[in-house]
Amino acid sequence: MVQFEFPSACGVIGMKPTFGLVSKKGSFPLAYTLDHLGPITTNINDNALLLNIIAGYDPEDPYSLNKNEQTDYTRLIGEDVKGMTIGVATNDFFTDVDKEIKASIDKALNIFKPLQLNRKEVSLPGIEEIAAEQAVTIKAEASAVHADHLERYHHEMDEEVYERLLASKQVKGYEYIQAQTKRAKLIENLNRIFDEMNALLVPTLPILPPNIGQRVDQWCDCYSPACIVKINITI
Repeated sequence: MVQFEFPSACGVIGMKPTFGLVSKKGSFPLAYTLDHLGPITTNINDNALLLNIIAGYDPEDPYSLNKNEQTDYTRLIGEDVKGMTIGVATNDFFTDVDKEIKASIDKALNIFKPLQLNRKEVSLPGIEEIAAEQAVTIKAEASAVHADHLERYHHEMDEEVYERLLASKQVKGYEYIQAQTKRAKLIENLNRIFDEMNALLVPTLPILPPNIGQRVDQWCDCYSPACIVKINITI
């Protein structure tokens, strides 16, 4: 179980569970209140089966969800989806993407047509504020996680990683507290869209997967290079 959004851009299935559903015990953190662990598989069935195995409360993870009931994540696979509504985000964050990404989104929407799903275009509320508070949160928490490494091992770090961690130290304490204060309201506002739809279709990345070691500077706005990362603070 590793970082799954970026590998999933390469054609595998990356499941990002609800925060705290899968224990983070034993993993190296990036941001304490943003990190998720989830399965990467080649198909949906295997993904759901693996999630059945790894999901559950862990008293050694302070952020672990203490759920009484055991959920079978395979139970809805194959069920009829006729009449359900798919939301398609229209915010710039989700439409200003590489043409191949756009083609993939259109292809997915065409697959839904014979299933008689309804399509609803939606502008996600407060997405700019979500992105801003997401950036503050991940910078502050990553700076805390890596404070010792930045001091002692900076000469061994990748140049881009070092630059980002150095920039993270500029976040003020009050900025971090303000971001966390807003968080519950941002979650509540975003969740309201699901009163009108069953699922939301957004691209994982705005760009094609870069080569190892390649920098894509136009998207390197410090810890928010991916569409889905923009709403990580509300998941």
